[in-house]
Amino acid sequence: MTDQQKNPEVDKEKEAFVSDESLLPNHEVKPEKRVGTSAILSFALFIAIAYTVLLLLGPFSMGAWAGGFFYFLGIHMISFVIATILLWNGILNGNKATLYIAVAIYVFSFIAAGDPDWLINHIPPLVVGVLVLIGTVLLKNEE
Repeated sequence: MTDQQKNPEVDKEKEAFVSDESLLPNHEVKPEKRVGTSAILSFALFIAIAYTVLLLLGPFSMGAWAGGFFYFLGIHMISFVIATILLWNGILNGNKATLYIAVAIYVFSFIAAGDPDWLINHIPPLVVGVLVLIGTVLLKNEE
């Protein structure tokens, strides 16, 4: 109680300062910064999610061969899922560095896809990686 009685003038100044800020008109409030969306990046995210779902549903149809599927394509699947999560995060935040890292991981996923005869596993990481690279280069810097 003694502290409150020593400085009543300072408390009144603080109350006046807070009340003045709360009475600002709405048009003077700074708007939140919005990140623009890119159609190319959205399309790449759609392709990446569709391929991820196909990769995860594939072993269920294989039965006993699922272990071999995971053995040969495990690193490819893990890196593709990580790159897709980074792509989603990069689109959400508009962070170009995250999108470039996603492109690098998509390239690694392309390399880790296994045997070159399995062309079906090489096409989606390559297509999505190129789309993300083009979308990232064309993305306007909102900062």
